[in-house]
Amino acid sequence: MTINYIVEICIAIDIAILGIAYPIIVDKISNIGDRYKSNYLSVLFNKEIPQRPIILKFRKKRIELSIFQLALYVTIISFLFLIFPIQPLFGWDNFFINNSAKLLVFVLTATLTILFFQWLNKVVLFNGKPTSLLSYVIKKYNSLKKESTDKPYFLKTINEFTFYAIDKQDEHLQETLLEFYYS
Repeated sequence: MTINYIVEICIAIDIAILGIAYPIIVDKISNIGDRYKSNYLSVLFNKEIPQRPIILKFRKKRIELSIFQLALYVTIISFLFLIFPIQPLFGWDNFFINNSAKLLVFVLTATLTILFFQWLNKVVLFNGKPTSLLSYVIKKYNSLKKESTDKPYFLKTINEFTFYAIDKQDEHLQETLLEFYYS
């Protein structure tokens, strides 16, 4: 059994994500909260998977990357196993060992693609309809425990939506907010 064209397909997908989609989405992320004049909406977005940061420590250096960025870097680094092939140790000879570099690139590309679509859905949600976003924020707020350190950020964001709804005279948002405040 052989794996045909898997490397070419994976590299094309990774290049499309890195070269085309990533810069466009990063531009959209930088504008999150501007529409609602919100200081806290971007904070909430940065707590979402795959945007949530991971802190890596190497010696005394501290690196903060989002889950998506980490997946992107790991996927790109996995190409090194294709560029510099290594012979199987101990003379092992089976399908998984002989194709391990291709399989690794495939699994990492699949993971990156799944994270990309999750990330894209979050960006669309946070830049989309205000009623959908407010409902999402309220749902997340209600699901948090009382002692959660994130709860004040959610409440402040909901309060910013209140100012936005009053300023824009948005009846749908006002109804959703009334349900939240009086429940």
